[in-house]
Amino acid sequence: MVYTYRITLAGIKGFFRVYAVNAKNSLYTLHKQLRSDLEFPMDQPILFKGLDENGAVVARYALIDLGAGTVDAVTIADTIKAGVKSFVYFYDIESKQIATTDNVEEVVKM
Repeated sequence: MVYTYRITLAGIKGFFRVYAVNAKNSLYTLHKQLRSDLEFPMDQPILFKGLDENGAVVARYALIDLGAGTVDAVTIADTIKAGVKSFVYFYDIESKQIATTDNVEEVVKM
């Protein structure tokens, strides 16, 4: 199963990228791809805040376990199963920089 995520950056109007992510990949794999593509700082802790369809927090995933698992142990499939529809991704906590994902969709293979 493959899912698409539309990534936007706070403060940059009109910027977005779309990523297709295998459900078996971990959040850490997604983080590494985002960090590489978007040149995010490498020396910062990260956090994925998982939101449901109403924008309520379902789970928080980080390098340490905050109760829902660590980013290297939680797969995209795990987040879908938990009801996560989008993420707020904190990639530079010191500067309060965030990226958001929306419109998680299953990719249909023809």
